[in-house]
Amino acid sequence: MVRQLAAPAEPVAERSPAEEERKPVAAPAVTWRHTLRWERRGTDGSPARPLPAGALVLAGPRHAAALRPVVEAAGPSGRLVTLDAGQDPQEVVDAVLAARPEGFSHLRVVVDLHACDAWPAPPSPGLLALQEGAFWAVRQLRDRLTADGTCGVAVMAPFDGGHPPPHAQLFTGFVKSLAWELTGCTVRAVVGGTTAARGALAALEDELARPADGLPVVHHRAGARFAQRLVESPAPPPADGPPLAPGAVVVATGGARGITAACLLGLARRTPLRVHLVGSSRLGDLPDGLLDAAEDELPDARARYITAERDRRPDRPVREVNAAFDRLLNARESALTLRALRALCGDDHVHFHTCDLTDARAVRALADAVRAHEGRVDLLVNGAGLHHPGDIVRKTLPGMRRVRDVKLYGHHHLRSAFTGALAPRLWCNFGSVTGVAGLPGESDYSPANDFLSGAAQAGPPGEFTIAWTVWDETGLGSGAIVQSYTARTARLSRMTTAEGVDHFLAELGRRADPGPGTDPRPGTAPAPPPHQDRLVTFVGEAEHRSFALRFPGLLAPPGTAPRPASAANAPGLPGLLPEPGEHRRERASWRLALDLGTHGFLRDHLVDGRPTVPGVLLADLAVQAARTLAPGLPVRSVDDLAFSAWVRVRADGRPTLFRVDARRTDSRHACSVTVSVRSDTVAPDGRTVARNREHFRATVRLGGTPLVPHAPGPLAAPFLPVEDPYYSPASPVLLSGAFRATDQCRTTPLGTTARWLPGVRALAGLPRLSTPCTLLDSLARTPALQAAPDGRRPVPVPHHIERIALYEPGDDRTLLTRHPDGLRLHHSPATAVSTAAAEDGSVVAQITGMRATVLAHLPAPAPTRDTAASG
Repeated sequence: MVRQLAAPAEPVAERSPAEEERKPVAAPAVTWRHTLRWERRGTDGSPARPLPAGALVLAGPRHAAALRPVVEAAGPSGRLVTLDAGQDPQEVVDAVLAARPEGFSHLRVVVDLHACDAWPAPPSPGLLALQEGAFWAVRQLRDRLTADGTCGVAVMAPFDGGHPPPHAQLFTGFVKSLAWELTGCTVRAVVGGTTAARGALAALEDELARPADGLPVVHHRAGARFAQRLVESPAPPPADGPPLAPGAVVVATGGARGITAACLLGLARRTPLRVHLVGSSRLGDLPDGLLDAAEDELPDARARYITAERDRRPDRPVREVNAAFDRLLNARESALTLRALRALCGDDHVHFHTCDLTDARAVRALADAVRAHEGRVDLLVNGAGLHHPGDIVRKTLPGMRRVRDVKLYGHHHLRSAFTGALAPRLWCNFGSVTGVAGLPGESDYSPANDFLSGAAQAGPPGEFTIAWTVWDETGLGSGAIVQSYTARTARLSRMTTAEGVDHFLAELGRRADPGPGTDPRPGTAPAPPPHQDRLVTFVGEAEHRSFALRFPGLLAPPGTAPRPASAANAPGLPGLLPEPGEHRRERASWRLALDLGTHGFLRDHLVDGRPTVPGVLLADLAVQAARTLAPGLPVRSVDDLAFSAWVRVRADGRPTLFRVDARRTDSRHACSVTVSVRSDTVAPDGRTVARNREHFRATVRLGGTPLVPHAPGPLAAPFLPVEDPYYSPASPVLLSGAFRATDQCRTTPLGTTARWLPGVRALAGLPRLSTPCTLLDSLARTPALQAAPDGRRPVPVPHHIERIALYEPGDDRTLLTRHPDGLRLHHSPATAVSTAAAEDGSVVAQITGMRATVLAHLPAPAPTRDTAASG
């Protein structure tokens, strides 16, 4: 049934500005964003291995004939048991075990999803009978399996877009949890495209004989074997503004309590919403006074309630009375959430529906109520769940079904009811990290949450699942038992409510909503959200440690997020490099051909009259190479730049060939990529006289903590105007076109300064680059504005730079658009730091520790004093 209730609508007192100032500073985040990806790990072909003796094999009846000879060949100690709809899995398994009191040391489960109705149809009764039979068999055989036994599940399934149907993950999630709980037992699951039960069982036996490779779950498809990797995955920044437009319609299951309520309150503080909360609480049952009782008064209220109930019904157990009071506290939490949301969104815009999500009729009635009120849904948050962690031997089959069915049938019923005009543009499932990597005691909860991950993969555009770790202040993980367990084992990070809400809002922001009432043209579908990660999890150091110990290989090295299809070449990634000739996880190489026909802008950068690649353009090339190997990480700096030979092009137009090599090295939260540029020296007659001559080398730092810029320091009058020696026709390094980008060049007692303001038309001749080439070239020349003691002007060229740091993204065109009045350049000889800063003083880029060779000294013109300039 669905019951819509009015909750007390008393306003929540707003904090005064003084109270806001006294709010504690937010704790630093302990988790960061990750995604899962499938990685090819060889082929799935292998010699057939026999089934071990003493194995119990569970399967559907249609595969009994194919599997019986395999079981019989393993000897008389094995058994084949078929399970189908209409059978009680507990009775069937218990009968087999009663006939063999010594039990079984090995368990195999063979599942066929080819015969099931296609997604999004609900699971067949026969499939659930097999899942429940596997659960009960493990429960009853736990001690035998942990005594050096094996446990495996083979799932035969059709693949769509590289993913099996979501119901396969009812089994893989189960296996992930067992891998923690069944210590001493080898546990594996194989999901493959085969339709032959014997072949599926043979593939499973092969996987059980292999060493562990990350999670205990692999895919076999198209002749290849795939394993999952957990990847640190920084995403594009959220869109500016609130994640949803004002007046957006939000439906949230489990939304009146726990983490879902916290997320909705965080969202409502950003923008007013029209909210429909869905829960199991019955707010009308709240006794007088409980809603407004202070937190420290609740223990006394519980004691009074227990006393009154025991007086009224002396035979009622205290445990039952306690549980009833807990339900009243849940209703109180829901009512307080409604009160807070109504204060933010308005009394008429927040509704509560009591609904059992496992009841299809009740969910349809819920959808009808929302349709009557709103006519559309902009966001559905599927946050309902039950959680009862504990050893599998302490769990019951009815209890397991209750935990599973809230998420399994809840999702199916919501998807079936919220269709047509009511289909949500965004659909966010609240899952758990237990569905990603399992955990001990979660043999019922892990399958349900792994299913939600699969449902998002198979869902329409806009559906995604967030697999949460523990929230230490609210939600299912905030109870005393779970918190004590978490603290004791240190397997999970303890994320604050503020951190979790920030993650939720950021994920919504990446899928920015065009706004309520923004309808597509007739006959067209709504535009899909711009960001399409279907499964996201936020984990930290604790999970990294525990996952690395339990599942070696699961954690991908930092900087190995999936490469976009265009990650290595224009137009996807700016720069001079073409597609790499070799590209592996840790290294890549390119063949770079430079010629004036393609790179005509080099005529504006002459050294001794010859077109020459600027050193900062080699740094840009290094950045492009690094982004190819680590596309998901932000570039922090380019370090240890060594310029050992010119990189020139031929005046006759023929290409000059160079080799670019890049190698990645990983650290805990970051990575570095070392890039070199080499060539062979060829004589005029075509002979190669020297091989692998190095021209340039640098290390690009990506990820990790952002750098803090050096304070540029003040400037002091008098300001003496000077000429840039690189613009003089007498200079051995002559710049023109886009590289003639500075004016207002001056010297001061504390250094040198200039203004970077390139011509828009001149910049049009440059290729798309990853970095602001002319800005960095101008910044590197700023020290040369200082004359030598004898008054002559030096013309230096760098042979080493300690660091180039970029604090604002974009190439020259982007920065000029952002700063149309240019940027101020300043070099401080005292610190050996050159800084490019905006008018407000914010640092855009810095060059530190440059050492140079002076090619020539030019005579200085007579300076004129200019004290009016401010620098």
